[in-house]
Amino acid sequence: MSPEPMTLLGVGPRILALGRLAVRADWPVVGIWGRPHRRALEATLVLGCPAFPDPCEPVADSRLVLMEEADDGLLRRVAPALGEGVLVGHLGPEGPLSVPSPGQPLAMHVLEDLPDLSEDRIDLAGGLVLLEGSPAALERGARLVRALGGRPRAAGRLQCLQALAARALVRRGQSARAARLWSEAGLEAGGLFHPAPRPTDGTGDPESGACRLWPGEGHQALPCEDSLAGVVRLLRDLDPQAARLLEEIEGEP
Repeated sequence: MSPEPMTLLGVGPRILALGRLAVRADWPVVGIWGRPHRRALEATLVLGCPAFPDPCEPVADSRLVLMEEADDGLLRRVAPALGEGVLVGHLGPEGPLSVPSPGQPLAMHVLEDLPDLSEDRIDLAGGLVLLEGSPAALERGARLVRALGGRPRAAGRLQCLQALAARALVRRGQSARAARLWSEAGLEAGGLFHPAPRPTDGTGDPESGACRLWPGEGHQALPCEDSLAGVVRLLRDLDPQAARLLEEIEGEP
């Protein structure tokens, strides 16, 4: 099956990184929308696709819409432009959004650190990506993940949050606690410590955790790492113990 034309809604580091990987994989990107529009225009120099001031314009020509965050307000805004059976995904820690029928909702959780825009990585290097959605949405999402060089896996709500929490613990040096939470999620032990590839070329310090569209040219640095706040909030009802652990670690100096 041919790659489905995709629109990117957002201009943060994660969706821009995925967008660039999609372009490198020859996945068709219809366009990008984001606030402020100036940043979307800047992103076109990286992605090579047009930027739109109205998100409905590219969405109307897309079969796949990928949002940076689970934004109900933005979803309501573009809902009139959604075609029949359009896959609507997001990269946030939340589960699939309530997409108007007959759209197909998808939550896409990229567990590995994404390459920032100064790195010359061509794909996800076999990193694990957890997907939530209907069987049809999972199949379509998995095609995108494989095209980007990742390993797709269907997962439940608690499993995804436990995995996101474990990855956050690893970043903070809490390997033992992370491994225990990862095991509770029923995921393969080797996947937690999947080595992130080093950049082969690029500008800037790959350990800095910051993304620049064009380093050294005065553009604002954007943090690559997600905040724990959203994961903690969502975990409180499903796994209070894990939520408390994350809150304690987040509060440590």
